[in-house]
This record gives sequence, C-alpha cells and structure tokens, in this order.
Amino acid sequence: MIILKMVDLNGVDLGLISWFAIHPVSMNNTNHLVNSDNMGYASYLFEQEKNKGYLPGQGPYVAAFASSNLGDVSPNILGPHCVNTGDSCDNANSSCPIGGGEVAEVIFVGANPKNSAENQTHQTFLTVEKYEATSATWRIVHNDASWETRFYWHKGLLGHSNATIQWHIPGTAQPGIYRMRYFGHHRKQDFLKPAVILPFESTSSAFEVVTS
Repeated sequence: MIILKMVDLNGVDLGLISWFAIHPVSMNNTNHLVNSDNMGYASYLFEQEKNKGYLPGQGPYVAAFASSNLGDVSPNILGPHCVNTGDSCDNANSSCPIGGGEVAEVIFVGANPKNSAENQTHQTFLTVEKYEATSATWRIVHNDASWETRFYWHKGLLGHSNATIQWHIPGTAQPGIYRMRYFGHHRKQDFLKPAVILPFESTSSAFEVVTS
C-alpha cells in the first residue's frame, strides 16, 4: 500500500491518496448512491471519520482510494458473506451479527426523479433530521449520499407514483426525536399550456430512536 498525505502550510491535514491492490467486486450494490466497490466505501468511511459533523461530500478533508493492481475481476455471484460466521448476509434485513439494526421506512406520494436534475447533481432527494430541543430546530444528520439511507421510486398508473425512503439506523445513532423529508419535482401540464417543472417537499411524522 502507498499513501500520499497532503497537509497545508500549518500542518493541518487536507487529504490523502491511497494506492492498494483490490478485489473490485467484493461489495454488494444495494446502495445505488455510493460506489459499490471497496474504494468508494473506503473514501466514504475515511472522510466521515475526518470530517466530523459534516454530511458526506461536504467536509474539507478529501480521501481518494485508487487500485495499484486489480485482483480477481470475475463476478461476485455468491454475494457478500459475514466474516464472523461465513453465512450469506441478508442485506434487506441487516441480519449480520455485526452492524445493522432497525429500519425506519416512510412511503411518500412521489414524482419521477428525472424531473429533479438539481437533486441528482447538487441537492438531495432526502434528509434524516434530528430535533434539537435546546434550539427548537431540526438538524440534518443524513442525506441521500449517506450509506445508511435508501431511496426507491415506484412508478404507478396514470402518472401517479410513490417514493420509499429508508433509514438503516446505525448503532451510533443518538437517541432522540427524528423525522425524514423527501424532496422532488413534479411536472404540471395545464390544458393548452407548456408543461412546467415545480419543486415540492414532504415531511414524515416525528418518531423516536431509543437505546436498546
């Protein structure tokens, strides 16, 4: 492994580039918003560790992981396995003995994600927010770039659709009151008028996360 560390003139860490041999298909693709190989997840975890209090991709520290040489590139047809038991992971239910937990799920009336070009690039389709009693405000703790969140769009009939948002609550989540929000754009077509794209947002009921 080769690591190039970058610091500023005051010795404060700016980022790193790491080159190492890798098996490029050893991770599953259940999260469609994070690179589904080791390198994407390694960057996510390292940046979250260095950028405390920041959402993914918004902190000052940048971690880049590159492959020095690739290992077996054959398809990972057997799926991921739990390292401590050897059994296949039940990804949908997070049943591995280490990691995973309860899942909070909300279904919203939705709209085609293709209408939301800005959400696909600079914004987010969802947020998980924690209520701060001291300031009586909601603080964003996760967005659609977070490993713990999932966003599914389900096309229906006659232009109707639903959006499902899941939060796989990590063991590190602080107890408290939470909510989930959905951001989208819908296409409005009036008779004999050009279609317009309009933004909208929806908010779930508040729910409580407690220690087990």
